Amino acid sequence: MNIIGLIPVRLESSRLPNKAILEISGIPMILHVVKRAKLSKTLDRVVVCTDSHKICDLCVENKIEVVLTKNVHTNGTERIAEAADILGLDQGTIVVDIQGDEPLLKPYMVDNVADYLIKNNQFDIIVPFIKTFEEESHSRVKLVTSNDNVVYMSRRNLPYPFSKDTVYKKHLSIIAFKMDALK
Repeated sequence: MNIIGLIPVRLESSRLPNKAILEISGIPMILHVVKRAKLSKTLDRVVVCTDSHKICDLCVENKIEVVLTKNVHTNGTERIAEAADILGLDQGTIVVDIQGDEPLLKPYMVDNVADYLIKNNQFDIIVPFIKTFEEESHSRVKLVTSNDNVVYMSRRNLPYPFSKDTVYKKHLSIIAFKMDALK
């Protein structure tokens, strides 16, 4: 089974423009993400998916596989779906969507998500989360679930905080897809 990490990234972030190429300890953020993704024991391949020629050039300079996508996508899932088509990925491929703004990505989390999808055939998409009591934060995506299915994802607090003890499900910025579900 082929398992590929696709990293959707763009420069036009509304919260922090150009964040993908901002340097952390002298290295652009996207390179941190790629290096950490490549530490995964599960991924056979890691590819950056971007509509930015700057990011594309940066990847080429650093010998990182990159796919140039259209600039019409409303989210990373649309971007990686286009990249999967461009790359000609076959139906048996597992795609792990790794957000391009996660420089502290833990490689074992990528492995856990991919392994869980492989071992649990009843699921087509795995969206990992942790429970938190965190107050409203537009930089973190929260989930509403029902019977192990994601119903809704939002940067707003979900559910509405009825008390200080409201528990939120914070998305971990990794999603594993079977190709049929990604299409």
